[in-house]
Amino acid sequence: MFSNMVNEEIKEQMDKHISREDILGVLKALVLHNSPSLDGCLVESFLHLFDIMGTQLLEMPKEY
Repeated sequence: MFSNMVNEEIKEQMDKHISREDILGVLKALVLHNSPSLDGCLVESFLHLFDIMGTQLLEMPKEY
């Protein structure tokens, strides 16, 4: 259904492997003192715990 809505370049970008560095870069680019999700966890929490939970964050996009 959606294959007709995006070109090949966009499809390749969407299928690209996401690295720990990618996730950390996004976290560092977010506004501090805000929650990036509905759970209420602040960006600072994710940054502080990244060494511990970075692998779990890396697996999350694969679940969807």
